[in-house]
Amino acid sequence: MVERQKIILIAGLVVLILGGLIIWGLTRPSQEDLLQETPGLPESEWPRLISVKEKDSEKIVTNKFDGYEIIVPSDWNVPELAGRGGGHEIVYRNLFLRIFTLDAIEKAEDFFASSARFEDVETSAGRAYKTTFQPTEDKLDNEGNVIEAPVENSLVIGYVFSPDDKKAYVLTCLIIDGNLNELASLCEKQILTFKIIK
Repeated sequence: MVERQKIILIAGLVVLILGGLIIWGLTRPSQEDLLQETPGLPESEWPRLISVKEKDSEKIVTNKFDGYEIIVPSDWNVPELAGRGGGHEIVYRNLFLRIFTLDAIEKAEDFFASSARFEDVETSAGRAYKTTFQPTEDKLDNEGNVIEAPVENSLVIGYVFSPDDKKAYVLTCLIIDGNLNELASLCEKQILTFKIIK
């Protein structure tokens, strides 16, 4: 009799565990549900679907495919689709907050001027590398040579988050015109809400 109760108990536990796994598998969003299919492009280049939830006076922006979340004020323009390869741009007046997901931290150098200097900072998402610089644009000088000229009344704030060797996140804020100090402070406040989700 005791032996039979053990078998029934073990069988019940197995059924319960398998049932839980099946329900979890059915309710969990598949990777395909987090992408917008784009014929002619490899799946790695398909745009990501972004979840935007409004709460109080904020928007919670979640990219489940690339594994991050950020909070911005509710009057910021947040597209519900990230571009090819995961690039996402959130806009507020003349402030452009851009988020990129990379498969290696070494690729982050492509997003910054070669003269950019970084400092280590601690954030709620972990250690990050921060830089600030004035952007440049290519112009022709009097002899027709291409030179890099600073963009007047503009600023870039950049953060690089790298939780492991397999992934890195680059967040940049480009501010053009307007009150640079006020907008820089506002943008940095939003970047510091960035968190990595699994």
